[in-house]
Amino acid sequence: MSETEIKQQTAEEVEVCSEKEQKKAVSKAEKSAEKKIKKLTGALEKAEQERDTYLDSYQRTFSEFNNFKKRNQDAMTCARKDGCADTVSTILPVMDNFERALAHVEDTTDQALADGVTMVYKQLSDILESMGVKEIPAEGEPFDPNIHQAIQQMDAQEGVAENTVVQVVQKGYTLGDKIIRHSMVIVSK
Repeated sequence: MSETEIKQQTAEEVEVCSEKEQKKAVSKAEKSAEKKIKKLTGALEKAEQERDTYLDSYQRTFSEFNNFKKRNQDAMTCARKDGCADTVSTILPVMDNFERALAHVEDTTDQALADGVTMVYKQLSDILESMGVKEIPAEGEPFDPNIHQAIQQMDAQEGVAENTVVQVVQKGYTLGDKIIRHSMVIVSK
């Protein structure tokens, strides 16, 4: 064999060896890449699960906080209304006394006193009205146990239907949709 043929054969053998080594290297690189891909895929799935868990936790917490705010706001509104109702119920006896005074003020000869009582009564009435306090209609109305408190029954007179309020002993009042004091009434039977 000539030197050229030997060089050529050696080059072919080296090339064949290089191809085998390249295939081995490529195969090894592919396996390594597959392992890395699996590892990264697992890490990605784990990260996505954690993200979903944290997102769910955040959404639940946010929802609970909003519900808490609404409940707290409703409780505050209720407390304000109850406080206002308590204040008004404390003032109502004063209103009753002014009404009694007005009934007798016509008999007095002191006009300044009569005017003063009338003005104070009007001012108190205006304040209660501005707060949303309204008188419960009673006299001549059909008896309603939800808003009236019957303290006596009397025989129906001519022209008065049965179970009708014939006299108001003490006025009743509402604040919005809440009854502060029921009307004390006498009802026909």
